[in-house]
Amino acid sequence: MGALIALVAVSCGSDGEEANQAAPAAPQTGAAAGAPTAPPPTTVPPSPTSAPRPTVTLTQPSSTARPTAPLQPTALPQAPTPASPIAAPPTVAPPAATEAPAEASGVAHFQVVGESSQASYTTREKFFRLPAPNFATGVTSAITGDIYLDRTTWQLAADPPSVITVDISTLQSDQSRRDNFIRRRFLESNQFPTATFVLKQVAGVPQPYSEGTEVTVVLEGELTVREINRPVSWQGTVNVQGNTLTGKVGTSELLYADFGIPKIRIATLEVEDWFKLDMELTAKSQ
Repeated sequence: MGALIALVAVSCGSDGEEANQAAPAAPQTGAAAGAPTAPPPTTVPPSPTSAPRPTVTLTQPSSTARPTAPLQPTALPQAPTPASPIAAPPTVAPPAATEAPAEASGVAHFQVVGESSQASYTTREKFFRLPAPNFATGVTSAITGDIYLDRTTWQLAADPPSVITVDISTLQSDQSRRDNFIRRRFLESNQFPTATFVLKQVAGVPQPYSEGTEVTVVLEGELTVREINRPVSWQGTVNVQGNTLTGKVGTSELLYADFGIPKIRIATLEVEDWFKLDMELTAKSQ
């Protein structure tokens, strides 16, 4: 019995100690519960207010500074502004184009009028049955050409060239048999139908020249017959009156051999080894 009482006493004592130990633990729990209840509202607002927002505020200025950088491209477009001086040269070019017509206006262009002009050859032939030689002449109006003169000096213009062309296949004399023979055997006009004279220089025009005055001149140039070129001089007279140029010029004696033409000799006829050329020109200003 006494042992039973002692056991109960021990159990009660241990239960009291446990109650005492548990009681202090409860206040700690109450204090802990009170502490989190008050601080959380105080702690939570400051931390989001102070930490994130200043950070956002600092980040926004930097992003604001970057948009200002596009102002630099505004300076780059200013670089093309120097290109505007390049546009100035085109303004200078038009005056040059205006001067070119002025130079062209200083050149007089005369075009040969075939119906009012003629070219001819003269040679001397000897028929064996006749005692004296005979002069043979062939003529054509199939003549074209352009002559360019400087209006100030009335000399040949440097450019374009002055050229006269004659269709020698149309030359006619007083004997058709002779004409056919010359065309086929000597001039070979079926193969070489034209003769060309390129004027190089005019000598004898007085300075200053008075329009309407006939002057004696020497024309220097290059004659092409049968694709053979030879320098040739023509002597005669020319006159410029208003829009018309007229002239009568002729060559001295030229040799057939110089143009690859063989000596003309047949059964009843022999032709001397030289010939002369003459031109009567009428040209109108264009």
